[in-house]
Amino acid sequence: LIAIAVCIRPRFVERPDTFLMLFLAFSIYSINAYIQENKKYVYALPFIHLLWANSHSSINIMFIPFLAVLIGGWAGNMLSKRGIRTETLLSSSQARLLAIILAASLALAVINPYGINQFTFASQFLKLDVFKQEILELKPTTWMAGYRWFYVLTGLTLVSFIAAGRRISLADVARIIPFIYLGFLSLRFTFIFAIVAAPILIRNSASALEQFQNLDFIKRLRLSRVAMIGAFVWIVSWTVISIAQIGPFRSQAITPGFGFDLILQPEGALAYMDRRNIFGKIYNNFAWGQFIEWRDFPRRIPFVDGRGYVKPELIEQIASKINLGGIADNYGIDAFLLNYPSPSVTGVTAYDVGLPLSEWELVYWDDVSLLYLKRSGKYASVVTLDEYKFAKPANGIKALETIANDPQQLEPLIKELQRNINQTGSSIAYLQLGHTYLTIGNYQRAIETLLRIKDERLLGNAALDLGRCYEQLGDSVQAVNWFRKSLKHRETRDAHYRIGLVLLKNGDAAAAVSHLKQAIKLDKNFYEAYPKLAEAYQKLGKEKDAAEIMSKTPAGSGEGKKFFEAGVKAYMEGRRAEAAEAFGKAVEADPSNALSHANLGYVQWDMGQREKAFASFQRAIQLEPKCAVAHYGIAMAYKVRGDISAAHQHWKRYLEIEPTGYYSRMVKMELENK
Repeated sequence: LIAIAVCIRPRFVERPDTFLMLFLAFSIYSINAYIQENKKYVYALPFIHLLWANSHSSINIMFIPFLAVLIGGWAGNMLSKRGIRTETLLSSSQARLLAIILAASLALAVINPYGINQFTFASQFLKLDVFKQEILELKPTTWMAGYRWFYVLTGLTLVSFIAAGRRISLADVARIIPFIYLGFLSLRFTFIFAIVAAPILIRNSASALEQFQNLDFIKRLRLSRVAMIGAFVWIVSWTVISIAQIGPFRSQAITPGFGFDLILQPEGALAYMDRRNIFGKIYNNFAWGQFIEWRDFPRRIPFVDGRGYVKPELIEQIASKINLGGIADNYGIDAFLLNYPSPSVTGVTAYDVGLPLSEWELVYWDDVSLLYLKRSGKYASVVTLDEYKFAKPANGIKALETIANDPQQLEPLIKELQRNINQTGSSIAYLQLGHTYLTIGNYQRAIETLLRIKDERLLGNAALDLGRCYEQLGDSVQAVNWFRKSLKHRETRDAHYRIGLVLLKNGDAAAAVSHLKQAIKLDKNFYEAYPKLAEAYQKLGKEKDAAEIMSKTPAGSGEGKKFFEAGVKAYMEGRRAEAAEAFGKAVEADPSNALSHANLGYVQWDMGQREKAFASFQRAIQLEPKCAVAHYGIAMAYKVRGDISAAHQHWKRYLEIEPTGYYSRMVKMELENK
């Protein structure tokens, strides 16, 4: 099991599942030791389960080791009476003692702050949509999810039962079945399966080897040596292929080793907080709570950890990032320690996407986390010293273009990005600084900066910007090479568009058509690509195709985008009249933008202008039948009118377009309350 713990380090070390794995492993071991060797560790189980119940909500799993042995023993005894010998036999006295131990364990386990609810608390994770949709580890396990090792280990374990033949332990069969089921049900249970399956695999392999001891080459080797060599090869092989990221063990999140894997943890932000003496209550990303506890409790208290001990409605607010200001006030939050929103490339400049609360300011960021402090809070002096006024990394590189074109903001923006690079060495800072240099035409400086990016997640964006630099410098070959490198990391409309432009400029209209068409396929509202595709068709003499593509060109406006962002900012800050005016201007500037109409409808709805809102929602749907937010709004309007049937039609349409997320859960509640 030590080898397994090393290989699944993120779950064993960095999560509260440590308690689950240790207590579960000891429960299985002590019961087996009692049955096979009459050892008395089993008498400690009630006290172990008392600790378990006060450490982790998985205490309901404590029943499985007991029931597996009782069921396996009963089945073994039945088969023995029919002349079929198995490894699992259980005397009546052993069964009675285990039943008494189980009853004592249950009696002590209910002595916890949650009482009997501790046994049912964990089940809500797999019942409520908010957990299943917003928490990655609760999603079903699939081959493509990166947990292929689970399939491999499951297959090896099942094959080992066949190889063991009559030496099979029915208790092991009864024990492993629930964990196979749970492993496929949710990603988080795959790690628990590994803890349970590994010893079974070893025992079955040993039983299979013992049955072939009569073979000459087996006789010359002691079974202990075979087991030791096999275990050594297995551990070394698993470790090597995991570090080398070779399938089926390829996973950035699961790397063997000891201690914490700080790449995935906000160590940089916490070290900064140490230097600035920032303590107290931290509103944190769900996955970081336990690391903050391990590292800093009681100096710092996380808002939530992996055990999820909060009310479902509060989890809803955490997952959807709604009412964060209210949470901060109600719970006395001293700092927000957050991960980057997804997608990170937004182009928004009117507010900070990372934490859209006007009183909270960004004071530290790196490639992992964002740290915000309240301007009027007890760390106001730190805000004054370290605030980032211009660099807003969560807003993505597109947002930099607006700032970089403002002479008054450009120089302080560059200084802030350089400060972050000196402080953290952030690849995101290098990308943003490189993109800023690209925007202002300093292409050589941009190339030097972009080439220093190390984070693999950003190499696609870096390659795209490097291609644009070489394109501006007139080096078409290098430009296309970098654009193609960008496509290897992730297929984007921008990379295809840029390749199309270069090819079109160089006279290869036929090849340009292919890339420009792909850009439009990836984003049909990418209006800049339409005239270029039409130009390529014209150069090929395809006037009819050129005319057809121009007739399909969507409208677009930079002014519309600016007004839209201003409307969002005003709406989030509660300034409804200003939001309505901004969205109205966005509609005027870009009448074909369905989202602008829909957002205008919501503001009108809040202002009591119900008929105007209804018309705005209708117009949005006419422009874009798949505009989910418009369907939600018009359903809301139909409900107020009393037309429940029409409301349900639009809510169902919303779920077809957006099956997950906060509003999808609200829609399901509406549909259930017919």
